[in-house]
This record gives sequence, C-alpha cells and structure tokens, in this order.
Amino acid sequence: MSLAPDAPPSAVPGLRWQARVLAPWMTDPDARLIMAAGETERPLTAVQEAWLERARAAVAARPAGVAQDDLIRPLPPEMSGYLARMGRHPESQWYLSQGFTPAMVDLRRTCAYQSKIYTEHAGQHVADVDVEDVTAMAEVTMPLGTPPVVAPRFDAERQTFVTDLANHNLRIIGAFGGLAEDAPQPGTYNLGFQVRVIASFVQVVSVQGRWFIRDGYHRSVGLLQRGARYVPVLVKEELGLGDLAVPGMLPFESYLGERPPLLPDFLDSGVSCAVALTAARRVVVVQASEVSISG
Repeated sequence: MSLAPDAPPSAVPGLRWQARVLAPWMTDPDARLIMAAGETERPLTAVQEAWLERARAAVAARPAGVAQDDLIRPLPPEMSGYLARMGRHPESQWYLSQGFTPAMVDLRRTCAYQSKIYTEHAGQHVADVDVEDVTAMAEVTMPLGTPPVVAPRFDAERQTFVTDLANHNLRIIGAFGGLAEDAPQPGTYNLGFQVRVIASFVQVVSVQGRWFIRDGYHRSVGLLQRGARYVPVLVKEELGLGDLAVPGMLPFESYLGERPPLLPDFLDSGVSCAVALTAARRVVVVQASEVSISG
C-alpha cells in the first residue's frame, strides 16, 4: 500500500484540524489546492506529486463497478425496543414519516461522495462504543438522547446574540412573538428565534442504483476504524442528485462513475492523503436593529 505524504503540522492549534482527503477523485485544481492546505500560491512537493500520480493510477486500476448485493440487512430482533423508542422520538418520527427505514448496512461497500473527513472527529464520536453491541452502535448512529445545550453570548453594545458551536447540526428551528406578560412596562413584546442542535442520524441512500452514505461520515469512518462492518442506520431508496448536494462534495462524474470511492478509502493511504485544514464552524447570529424607513 502506498504511503500518502504526511500532513504539515497544525500552524494554529484549535483552528487547523487533521483531515483525510480523497484527492484522486477530485478535479486536478481542487486536489492540488487542498493538498497544499488551501494555500493558492504553494506548489506541491515532489513527494506529493508522486503520491497523487500513484493514487490516480491505483483508482484507474480498480475493477469497474461496485458490488453492493446484500449491502442492506434487517435489524436483529434485539433492536425491537430501540425501534419502539424511535417511533416515539420526534426527530426520528420525522425521518420515518419521510420513508427512511432503520436497517443494518455494510459500511465497507458503501460509496462516498464527500471529499474529506476530519480525523479527530471520526475517532472521538465512537471512542467508547462497543462495536459488538448493535444497540450501543445505534445510540451513536441513530441517537435518541438529549442534544448539547446551546448557550449564546449577548453583546449588549451590538444588541446581538451569537452562538459559536463546533457542530454543523446547530439550526434555527423557529421564531416566536407575543405580549410579555411579566414585563415591568405594559405593551412590551417578546420577539425572538428558537435555536437547537438537531439530532443527526447516519443515512445511507440510493442514487441512480448505487448506495451512498449521505450523513454521518465521521461516525461511520470511526466505526470502520473500530472494526465494525454492518451498522444500524437509516436507509432510503431512489433519491435525486439534488438530495446529495453539500459543500465540498466530489464531482458527480467521480462518485457516479465506474470506480467511485468507498467509505473505507478514507482509511487507505494509497488513495487518501492527510492534510491539515481549517474546519468550518456553525455560527448563528441574531441581532435586533431599529431602522427608520421612509415611504
């Protein structure tokens, strides 16, 4: 197995995180840019150039097609209690109502369309999970617990609430308004937004006859690292290409082509390389402004 060039050390601790990137499936400009850690003026080293050439040759040498027969299996009987809980949980209820079905999926043969994962996140999510216990895995892949508490900071000078959480499942889920009954002055109204970290379920979906992981890349790669194979997830058939659209995805010619990347390729140094990248953070800003409008 070819060794990928090592990632450069993190220059800004806490801001640049170790990642693994499926560079040979990317366009040439994108592969070079991400292997240079996003530095547009930095050329690849000779070691990086040689690795990229070998990685592309390794992908081209693979047999065409993906064998995904017996990819999906029913949940075992011991999951009946967990399924009952999912039927009562508001967020899993929504997924079930949209046609998703809980099932066991072989992660080793599931295709990927995202270009990168953050290595530390992959390990942290599943560090304490018993991969021999289906219910224990389900608690991570189809979580029904209490989400993290969002604690916004208030900037009185700017009249702004700001949340800053390293979790892309932070969302504005609603708005509210009404008379403030306990206010010291009559005629006072409450106006605001509701913010919450929504539950994230690992999803495997089919697009044009091929099964992809849609959400839960880090947990899934972490479980593969732990030796898991068939894992409980939510499954849905026949989604459109638009249902896969996310920032940083691979070109559709790559993941719908004859030799698409599989989830284990993130762990294969012959076709994925280690890079230090700046990870995006989810920030929600709610600001009150007094504006005069003519007309």
